[in-house]
Amino acid sequence: MHRFTLAIALLVLNGCTLGSALREDAKLLDKRIKSARERGSYRCAPTELALAESHLEFLEYELTQGDFQRASYHRQLALRNISEALDITDPNECADKNVLISSDSQVVIKNVDRDGDGILDAQDQCPDEAEDFDKYEDVNGCPDPDNDSDTVLDINDQCPLEPGDPLNQGCPLPDRDGDGIPDESDLCPDKPEDFDGNEDGDGCPEEENLDVDEDGILNDVDQCPEDPEDKDNFEDEDGCPEPDNDQDGVLDIRDICPDIPGPIANQGCPVSDRDGDTVQDDIDQCPDVPGSPPSGCPKRVLVEKTDKEIKIKKKINFRTDTAVIEGDLSFEIIFQVAAVLKSNPTIKVVVEGHTDSNGPADYNLRLSDLRANAVKDELIKRGTDKSRLEAIGYGETKPIASNRRQTGRAANRRVQFRIVEEKAKVESEDEFDLDDIEDIE
Repeated sequence: MHRFTLAIALLVLNGCTLGSALREDAKLLDKRIKSARERGSYRCAPTELALAESHLEFLEYELTQGDFQRASYHRQLALRNISEALDITDPNECADKNVLISSDSQVVIKNVDRDGDGILDAQDQCPDEAEDFDKYEDVNGCPDPDNDSDTVLDINDQCPLEPGDPLNQGCPLPDRDGDGIPDESDLCPDKPEDFDGNEDGDGCPEEENLDVDEDGILNDVDQCPEDPEDKDNFEDEDGCPEPDNDQDGVLDIRDICPDIPGPIANQGCPVSDRDGDTVQDDIDQCPDVPGSPPSGCPKRVLVEKTDKEIKIKKKINFRTDTAVIEGDLSFEIIFQVAAVLKSNPTIKVVVEGHTDSNGPADYNLRLSDLRANAVKDELIKRGTDKSRLEAIGYGETKPIASNRRQTGRAANRRVQFRIVEEKAKVESEDEFDLDDIEDIE
């Protein structure tokens, strides 16, 4: 920032220094031009003298406009022209001659053209300013830097003999219907304004351009000519206001979702339906598993999503001593688990396999791992991305009941679906809470 400020300051300082130098040069040029005129350059080098005077005039004009680049350009040309004029002019031959009539009085015979533009002072309406000879009023002896008087100097005017707009390089703006209102401002560029004292500035004849509600849409296309359009990027071309775009009963000024219907209780925004069963989550008793109205639950609710797991209410059964899933109920449970995963696309799940303590521990560990992977494969078949699933067999290492009884062993033979939360966003590189990251065993 400091360098940028310094650079700006240097530019301003350089501009001020250059401007001062150019003004001093202009004074010196003026003196040299006067000297050349006295030496007779208007007679022996009229073209060079006239060019020097013209470029001096342009130099002084550009200085007033603050355009130092163009001023420097005219300074260089003026210096060259006056040097050429002085080189050509021999004051002994070119200066005015005085004829002595008597010792008491002198009569000076002069053929005067002070500005050296080739037009004698007797006929020159501007005897001290050289004509610019641009084929515009060149006989009066006066320079015309802006022939068409449109404030754009001829040197910059692309149409120097036709008044135009400064923004269009001195050329007139297009006006197809010729009513004097440029096309860019003319609401009816192909129909001339009737200038009847009624809205004459819009370029349209009023008998065809009524806009009673003043919404910018003419009556002949305005479907609501007496009610102005509300211009909210929703059906703005018909000329009618739409106070409730999505027609959900919540006016747009209060509707957080003005283009999507939603209930009043949710400020006009739709309530989510994450399981896609058409029963919105705010009334869906089973929002993670698709069901039927009005409850949104399937006939048998076999799963429940909690913060920690997808809890199954019945067991997934396997053929004895194998990883082959058995029974329609088992597959219905897996279907509902897959539905919960689909309804909650950000969660990941560890499919855990567990056994009782009957048999060797290493055998039980392998069997539980095979069963967990079999369930994982079934979830993938039902559309769950495999990157969201992990299968782990724990064998007999995590019992939930005593293995001494048959009921306890049956409870220990199970499949569980533990939710693995995504890692919490660490707010800084130095500080984070270990409790925000769940330990995966």
